[in-house]
Amino acid sequence: MIGDLGDLRRATGFADLGPIDVLVHAASPGGRTVDRYAATYLTPLAGLREALGDRVGPSTRVVLVSSTSAFGACEGEVDESTPDGPRAPTADVLAEAEAAFRATFPGALVVRLAGIYGPGRARLVDTVARGAAFEEPAEQIGNRIHVRDAGRLVHAVATAAAPEAVYVGVDEAPVPLGEVRAFVAERLGLPPDGFLPTSGPRGKRLHARAAQRLGFRFEVPTYREGYPEVVAQYLAARAAG
Repeated sequence: MIGDLGDLRRATGFADLGPIDVLVHAASPGGRTVDRYAATYLTPLAGLREALGDRVGPSTRVVLVSSTSAFGACEGEVDESTPDGPRAPTADVLAEAEAAFRATFPGALVVRLAGIYGPGRARLVDTVARGAAFEEPAEQIGNRIHVRDAGRLVHAVATAAAPEAVYVGVDEAPVPLGEVRAFVAERLGLPPDGFLPTSGPRGKRLHARAAQRLGFRFEVPTYREGYPEVVAQYLAARAAG
């Protein structure tokens, strides 16, 4: 932990840093608007280059943590080799940021993470528990990664001997969202039937082919291993008031 060294928006601070071996840009926009995405991924880029200067050299490994939403509206089986489809405006910002990072830091790598879940990320569990409606239909394929594996994958990419340019960060179970919701419902003691899909799956099934070639192994390979802990923490917090 190096603490709060500076402000990338103003290119201030960072004076105490020496040469940098690995630079990882992992940020969260805090909202799903174009302005927030631009402020998170694009605005800091010039400040990052200016603030770090020659501390980032040709041998520095630079990794941008992006999102699988940058693939856009692809269908079927999708991996790192799949061309991007039409995107939402926020995903356009992500794609622009990926290109800008590569232009600013030649050789920069991109890790596109799927939906992150895990301890402290209980939105799905809470929605199931309340019986509230979901935005996404039960038939929609859900692609996710446990927060622990997300961090491990970024570390693996940042330290890989011969990395590839783009990695998909997704676990081994891209399944209809209704299947996951039914699984969570059962562990909450609720009937699962109301959450199951009523028709065939739709959307994209993401695959982490590049991570497999890297030799990466998931500690939490599917939602079946990951969500019981999230449910247990949710129930414990609710019991504690």
